[in-house]
Amino acid sequence: LVTIAQLGEPLAQLLKGCAEVETLLGPGVDPHLYRLTRTDTAKALAADGVVANGVNLEAQMRVLFERLAERKPVIYAAELLDEGAILRPDGHAPDPHVWMDPALWSVAIDRTAEKIAGLWPACAPTLALNKPAVFDEIAAVDRYVTAQLAAVPADARALITAHDAFGYFGRRFGLEVRGVQGISTESEAGVAHIRDLANLIA
Repeated sequence: LVTIAQLGEPLAQLLKGCAEVETLLGPGVDPHLYRLTRTDTAKALAADGVVANGVNLEAQMRVLFERLAERKPVIYAAELLDEGAILRPDGHAPDPHVWMDPALWSVAIDRTAEKIAGLWPACAPTLALNKPAVFDEIAAVDRYVTAQLAAVPADARALITAHDAFGYFGRRFGLEVRGVQGISTESEAGVAHIRDLANLIA
């Protein structure tokens, strides 16, 4: 069982032919605010293992996952990265939106796959077989974005967004990112902040 599609899609491809991967949160569901239902809990209890993003993305689910970890593997993909790779915009809270940098997310997925291979050795050959296609696809996305953004003039390389989930994207592709909300959708934007953004856009 995985929490988000950014994990579910690549892991389903990597494990195709060895394990079934189910994604808990569907399209349009906000993982910052999501609260587990009874059905979700049953799925987590029935699963052989759980893969989550971690670094506070699924904060409402962490207690359940910590309890589950006493009886089955629970892997936090983004927490397998080196500490220096994790952005902390305010100097404290980590930015969990690691998948916005395809190259960095590729590392997180690869390390997650290595963990899975160690936990379930029977799946190791399947993972090794499927890896090239999956990581080639992620690399192609990275090249595509680089090529598209190359056309944006240096003095216009800014991204304004409602929810500041693009920090890793900005770091990877050289964009200044400014959000109405912070890294969590639970945060609120003040009037002065909105005014500053309006001035920047102007």
